[in-house]
Amino acid sequence: MNASSENLGLPDGTIVAIEDNDELIDAFMQELLGQGLQSVANHGTFHLVLSSNNALDAVYARMMYDPDLRAMPWQHTHVWLLHHEADELVHETIISHSGIPEEQVHRCCVETLVQDDPKIRLDCCMVELDDVESLSEATCNQCSVLLVLAQDRDKLATLNAWSHQLEVYWFTKTIDLHPENP
Repeated sequence: MNASSENLGLPDGTIVAIEDNDELIDAFMQELLGQGLQSVANHGTFHLVLSSNNALDAVYARMMYDPDLRAMPWQHTHVWLLHHEADELVHETIISHSGIPEEQVHRCCVETLVQDDPKIRLDCCMVELDDVESLSEATCNQCSVLLVLAQDRDKLATLNAWSHQLEVYWFTKTIDLHPENP
């Protein structure tokens, strides 16, 4: 179910609500793949920011073993980390298995990057819901698309005031739009 967040008390952006966890991750990954292929077609490269949040473990594993994701343009992808301190998760699950050229893996965190180069193009930032409030204004301004895995649908509803001028996709479990009064 895709729903507009307008008048639902949810944050701005596109809400992709799917109850089945595997189908939710599939939808999340298909959007990432589409963003990557589109960026390479338009710019020749795909600039991707990855969170080291442990909640993304299953997503990162799926990126490496799902045959539908073999079309990911790793040879044209540049990867930055949302938080430098925990880069082992991303390195062990993605970098060491994807075939991405080592010189296209940038070991600095994205916050340092956008401070050093405020004109850098970040095509896609892939994060978990807990990462959203820690995103700086500068990162949000540089990122074209934000993909958020929001498995905690109750917490998602608390971010109704979060708004930035970038395209946001919130991937969450099905949301009850008409809850019964207790």
